[in-house]
Amino acid sequence: MRRTALALAGLTAFGLAAAPAAAENYRFAFTGYFLNLKMAEAVGDLHWGEVRYRLAIRANARGLLDWFTEYAHESYSEGPRGPEPQVQRHRHRSSNGKEEKWLELAFDEGRARVVGAEPHPDAEDRPAIAPDLLRDAVDPLTAVLTAGLAMEAHDACDVRLPIYDGRRRYDMILEQGGRLDYGGPAGRLPALVCALRFERIGGYGEESKKWKPIAGKVYVQQVRPELPPLPVRLEVYTAYGTALIHMVRAAKAS
Repeated sequence: MRRTALALAGLTAFGLAAAPAAAENYRFAFTGYFLNLKMAEAVGDLHWGEVRYRLAIRANARGLLDWFTEYAHESYSEGPRGPEPQVQRHRHRSSNGKEEKWLELAFDEGRARVVGAEPHPDAEDRPAIAPDLLRDAVDPLTAVLTAGLAMEAHDACDVRLPIYDGRRRYDMILEQGGRLDYGGPAGRLPALVCALRFERIGGYGEESKKWKPIAGKVYVQQVRPELPPLPVRLEVYTAYGTALIHMVRAAKAS
């Protein structure tokens, strides 16, 4: 189940990114594989308005994985656009067909707090996160928006972002960039390839200490002329093999 959650979390974390533009709605579709077997699908919707933004994504177990679990994930983030996204609210929900978990966050003036959750993080066996570690942290979806804008501005992978998902605090790090031609949803175009890793900061329980740190590689590409490079391929390295997530469609939505 942990590998299921990891694959779908990857779809969630790398589902969307966009640059300032006139108010438009976009839809992105992704497919996830493990050991060349289809495991998951996701659809992401982005509204990038002149004043506000909203991202929403839905991911479900598919293919071989769908035989064993009904795992599904939904999340959204929203807030003022400004020079860069300023998240005000983030919510995510996951279910395996038998039990459901959800959590909602509010962000205000660089501070994050849990509005509600089931189960609540305070009731779980995990260490508390110091308040100063939460300052200026963003949710996973907004982090990808911010990373996309940073890579567009600097034409490089040199990005480090603090992320808080309501239970864990970690940094997402993109580095060691290179370029190659890659066949994404808009055709074979140049792609910026970045090494990806996550650095654990706080909120991790004893069980998570047994997990190998997540590392991989992400490909970003100009899939539409009005958008910055978007993640079109994600590789996540595990002890059992490589998980792959591909963008298969990118289009305007009504």
